[in-house]
Amino acid sequence: MRGVWSRTLLIRPDGTRDETTSVTWLQGRTMFADLRQPAGERDPATQEGFAGVLVDDGECVMWQRRVDCRPPSPHPDVGRLWFEGDTLVERGRDIPYVEHWRREIEVPAVECWGAMLRDAEGRAALVVQAGSAFMFARAGTPTEVSLGRVGPDGWIIDRSTLPMREGVVERPATSGDRLIFGGIWVVTELEGDPLMA
Repeated sequence: MRGVWSRTLLIRPDGTRDETTSVTWLQGRTMFADLRQPAGERDPATQEGFAGVLVDDGECVMWQRRVDCRPPSPHPDVGRLWFEGDTLVERGRDIPYVEHWRREIEVPAVECWGAMLRDAEGRAALVVQAGSAFMFARAGTPTEVSLGRVGPDGWIIDRSTLPMREGVVERPATSGDRLIFGGIWVVTELEGDPLMA
């Protein structure tokens, strides 16, 4: 599932449908991030996003959230995934929802890396890159989940739960167990080799 996915359909437990919210899921080797923005809404209070680690037990997958814009749900984020043609279908295990996903970018494992981060105050963050796309999420008040692209002059944030972050260019760098990305972070978990292209 590595790469970038766009949601094309949500069927909620009450049967209502959503085909207009802009939803992007970036999946690395196991680390992921997800950004959900209602059409026409720029109020940070209406934005949703989360990031963490995807665990597959062979029957279901669990999105273990390490950073989340919303309070924890009483139910774990667990679903079943299967393909119908080119559409990836997700059906909730504990909550009866259905989501349809379209792959925008497919990326080999060698082009993916991710890092769990912590700052000096103990706040969690995550960065994950798949090919030319990246997402960054950090806990705090407010929480940030940003989506962008890697360019020759830096990493450009295109969409974010925090509108003031859109258009910002980051120039990530590593130094020992530190990652510089809008601040200085300690890398607590790393998968893959950081691609600072």
